[in-house]
Amino acid sequence: MAKASLHSGRASSGSAKHNDKKRNFKKESNSQNLDYIDDEKSKENINLIFYDGKFVPSNEDLQKISRERYDEVFGKALEEQNQKAVNSRHMERVKTIDDWMTDSKHGARETILQIGSDKDKATRDGKELSREELKAELQSCFDELNVYMTELLGNHYQPMHAAIHMDELTPHMHWDYSIAEIDSKTGTLKPGLNKGLEQAGIELPNEDRIQEIQKIEQEKENSQAEAENRKPKKVKASPNKYNNRLVTLTSMVRDKWEDIILSHGIEIERSERCDRQHEDQNRYRQKELQKDIIDKKQSIDTLDAEIASKEAKKAELEKDIASLQEEQTKVKELIVKEIVADAQKKIDDAVPDISGKGYPENWTPKTIENLNKIVNSKKEDVAKNILTYPNTWNKLVGFIKSLATALFKAKEQQKAEISDPDNRKSIMEQLNKNRKIVKERDALNKNNPSKAKAKGKEEPAHE
Repeated sequence: MAKASLHSGRASSGSAKHNDKKRNFKKESNSQNLDYIDDEKSKENINLIFYDGKFVPSNEDLQKISRERYDEVFGKALEEQNQKAVNSRHMERVKTIDDWMTDSKHGARETILQIGSDKDKATRDGKELSREELKAELQSCFDELNVYMTELLGNHYQPMHAAIHMDELTPHMHWDYSIAEIDSKTGTLKPGLNKGLEQAGIELPNEDRIQEIQKIEQEKENSQAEAENRKPKKVKASPNKYNNRLVTLTSMVRDKWEDIILSHGIEIERSERCDRQHEDQNRYRQKELQKDIIDKKQSIDTLDAEIASKEAKKAELEKDIASLQEEQTKVKELIVKEIVADAQKKIDDAVPDISGKGYPENWTPKTIENLNKIVNSKKEDVAKNILTYPNTWNKLVGFIKSLATALFKAKEQQKAEISDPDNRKSIMEQLNKNRKIVKERDALNKNNPSKAKAKGKEEPAHE
C-alpha cells in the first residue's frame, strides 16, 4: 500500500530556483545524474504564490516572489536590527534581506509532500490515480494543510511559496515557509523557529526528559559553585536535535497530512508514530489548560487574601480615626472650657459693686443676672457646635469681650461719679437729711407711739 510522505528541512539558497517550473536542470548543469527529471514535462509544473491567505497558481519568478514576500514579512525586523547595529557602531552587523534568506538562522524551511511513490502508487477504491488526478489531489490536500497550519500557529506561520513538480518520477510538492516569533514589546515579526513555536504553544516532545537533564545539570552547577565558593547560576536545559519543538510540529503536520489524504478517499498506510505524537500534544494542551486553571484559581485566592487584608487595615484605620476624632473633641472641649472660664473671670472682675445708690439704672442686679444667663447659654452653644460651626466660638469670644468692656466702662463710670466732689456733697446732704428725718421720727414715736405710728403710715417715703 502507498504511503504519504512528508520531509522537512532548511530551505537551501537555491530552493526557489529549483522549485520554479521554468527550470531546466539537465541543460543548466549538463549532468548525467538527473535522469529522473523529464524536462519535457516541466511545463506541467505549477508555481504557487501566497496571496490573500491562500496559495494561487502563478507564472511569476519564484525567486523574485519569495524575496518580496520575505521582505514584506521580515523587512521591518531587519530594519530595526540594522538600526541598532548602526547606533552601536557595529557596521559589520548590518545585513540585507538576501543575507537573512540564505543563512541557517533566519532562512525559510522547506517541506516536501508526496502521495505514494513510483513503486507504490496511490489508489482510490483499489484503482490507481492518474498523474492528473494525483496533481489535483496534491493541490487540494495542500490547501487544507495550509489552512490547518494557519489555525495551529496563527501569525507565527508565514508561507513563502510552493510548487508542484510533475517532471520527476513521482509527482510531489515543495512548500517553503518561515516560523516567526513576535516581539512582545513592538509586535514586530522576526525569524525565530524555537521561540516562535514556543509562543504558538508547541510542546517539546519529551518535556520530562528536558526537566531531568536540567535537574542533573543544576546539581553539577551547585556542586561546582560550592567548591569554588560562589553563588550557583541557574541552569536551563536547551532542546537538542532529537528533543525540540520542531520535532513535535513535524509529527503534527505529518499526522494532519495523512488525515487529509484519507478524508479524500485515497488509500494509504498510516504512520504509527503520528498518532503517538499527536496524543502527546493533546496531553500537553490538556496539561497546560489544567495548569492555567490552577494558576487562575491561585490568582483569585491571592486577590481574595489581599482584599481581606486591605479590609482589615481599613477597619483599623477607621477605628484609629474615630479614636483620634474623639480625642480631638475632648481636647477642644477642654480648651473651650478654659477660655470661657478665663473670659467669665474677666467679666466677674469687670462687674461693678451695685450695693449703693447713685449708679446707672441700666446696671442693676437684674441686668447683671440676665447678662450672666446669656453668657452661660453661649457656653452651652459653644460646647455643642464648636466642632461643626467654627465661627460660633469667634462670635462668643466677641460677645464676651464686648460685654466685659461694657461692664468695665460702667465700673469706671461708677468710680468717677463717686469721686466727683459735687456728687459726694449731694450724697452727704441727702444722708444728713435722711438722718434728721429718722431722728424726728424716733422722738415722735417715743412721745406718742400710737400717733406716730398712724402719722408714719400717712407720710410718704423719703428718698
